[in-house]
Amino acid sequence: MDSNQLLKGHELFRSLTIEEADSLSNFSTTRRFDTGQLIFNFNAPSTHVYMLMNGAVDLRLPGDPGGSELVVSKIAIGELFGLSTLLDSDHYTTAAQCTAPSEVLAIEAKPLRDLLHQNCPVALEVLNQVARIYFSRYLGLLSNLQSVVNQIHLVR
Repeated sequence: MDSNQLLKGHELFRSLTIEEADSLSNFSTTRRFDTGQLIFNFNAPSTHVYMLMNGAVDLRLPGDPGGSELVVSKIAIGELFGLSTLLDSDHYTTAAQCTAPSEVLAIEAKPLRDLLHQNCPVALEVLNQVARIYFSRYLGLLSNLQSVVNQIHLVR
């Protein structure tokens, strides 16, 4: 699918004017990654917001050195990730790793934030969408953790 179509059709960007939506492509690039490759690492400086165009990406939290990582979310095609930069975070709060050859749209964070600062009603709508995405991922993580806890036989 064409990146401009993805951007214009994405619910996060629907409230942008046609001109604003078109300007997103001026600071967006398509990148390809191999299986196992990191798109960004946990606590790395946040510079881009990403949209999965093809492939598979997991958001992960690191474990202890040499330990297992926790998969927070599996990203669906068309889904945005690396959103912490839109919440004024200087660093990513998870790692994003490809679990299949993947193609992502990388949107530069600073020009996107500048665009949102120029249009407060759109900025509010975008932040509401970001909050919904985070809340949905949070609920999914809670559900997964509850499944793990339910499998542990507690001794009383």
